[in-house]
Amino acid sequence: MAYLQRLSGVNVRNLSPFAIDLGPEQNIIYGHNASGKTSLLEAVHILGVAKSFRARQLKHVIQHGQEALSVHARIHPHLRPPVTLAVEHKKSNTSLQANGVALTRASELAQLAPVLLVNTDSHHIIVGGPAQRRRMLDWGVFHVEHGYGSLLSRYQNTLKQRNFCLQNSLHGQVPPHIWNDELANAAVAIHEGRGRYFTQWSPWITRYLERLLGRRDIAVTYDRGWAAGADYLDVLQTAAKEDRQLGYTRYGPHRATLHIMVDGVPAEQCISRGQQKLMVFALAFAQAAVLNAARGDRCIVLIDDLAAELDTEHRRLALHTLAELGGQSLLTVTEPELLKTPGTPPARMFHVEHGNIIEVL
Repeated sequence: MAYLQRLSGVNVRNLSPFAIDLGPEQNIIYGHNASGKTSLLEAVHILGVAKSFRARQLKHVIQHGQEALSVHARIHPHLRPPVTLAVEHKKSNTSLQANGVALTRASELAQLAPVLLVNTDSHHIIVGGPAQRRRMLDWGVFHVEHGYGSLLSRYQNTLKQRNFCLQNSLHGQVPPHIWNDELANAAVAIHEGRGRYFTQWSPWITRYLERLLGRRDIAVTYDRGWAAGADYLDVLQTAAKEDRQLGYTRYGPHRATLHIMVDGVPAEQCISRGQQKLMVFALAFAQAAVLNAARGDRCIVLIDDLAAELDTEHRRLALHTLAELGGQSLLTVTEPELLKTPGTPPARMFHVEHGNIIEVL
């Protein structure tokens, strides 16, 4: 299984320079609000995907008054020798390294360190627009379908070209239908990959929804972004006139989503914030289970403020499910007692105060 061992960072938000040894299972990071707990999770996320989950650009993560940030870790990837990873950002330039060798793509980091995040914004997966659910779906497909990241990039680049042509077709530019064949080939392959993944994911979703929420009336379905049974190339040709009027491509994998219904009603209309959080846990834990089943690997799970909005019983259920999944997790909380649950493996404890991270022995 993949897990981080030695983690260090410099100039990450309000954190003092740190170097800590993480445990291979549960790691609990506790402290008052604004102490730096989430910034530690952010450092791990940067190491896994070269992006922050709190800022659009890494320059906004650099500590005030400093010019650069860096995060390093020794990771034990699945079925590979240990690797030292490094992400550094300075003056709009991000450098990625594995064992001192430069990496050209963030996807190479993601393959070595599959990081699965649940934070305080994750409820938007339930109540937000399709993009949030599509991003979660693609995270899973990327980690079990070889070449999916490149395929998705090819589709997105071709889509941009077609949309540009749609917006400029009246001014003598290349007609948009020139891109239809290439777009359709990529779209069908993306849908097939997503469909295969959803077939694996769906039973685990059902299992964890029932366990965490105690309900069997929740249905999660995959919508590919164009009419079921329709040939995508035909859809593009039929929609061409209106697409040209609107200036964009209305149908395709970029419109795919997951529909989440509770007894026939959209989930965002009928469940509480606590239930939304448990629903996100179910989706995320199901992804971890698929990764384990498909690759024999375990992801690194980051959960920010796990205890918030959950009662004692639901915290217990979440922690036991996480323990059963195995693998490494980093969990933040204001009070460590909130995550003490009999029957879960001993956790390594870290206290964060005023940006200083101290292991509690």
